[in-house]
Amino acid sequence: MIATRWDLSDRDGPPVMARLYRHLAAGASVGRALTLARRELVARRAPPRAWSAFELIGRADVAATLRPAVAPRSWRGLIAAALGVLGALAVVVGLRRRFATGG
Repeated sequence: MIATRWDLSDRDGPPVMARLYRHLAAGASVGRALTLARRELVARRAPPRAWSAFELIGRADVAATLRPAVAPRSWRGLIAAALGVLGALAVVVGLRRRFATGG
């Protein structure tokens, strides 16, 4: 788990996390990814408040398996979603007709 020792501004947190996730995606362990992210910010002369708040709690040698936030869509999934929408629409139209005729 990666935590911060103090509250960060919206300006200071994202640069570290973007670099961290880039290194994780490249296969680095969590500890190595955090170290590399910090070193990049130090090399860019970022102030210490921008990188020093982050702390690793747990095993540093674990490599994270990153999955895409949104799974790629398959044709089957799209067809199933379209059929679901059409089914819901048919129910709504049927109910409207039934109540419109008073039946």
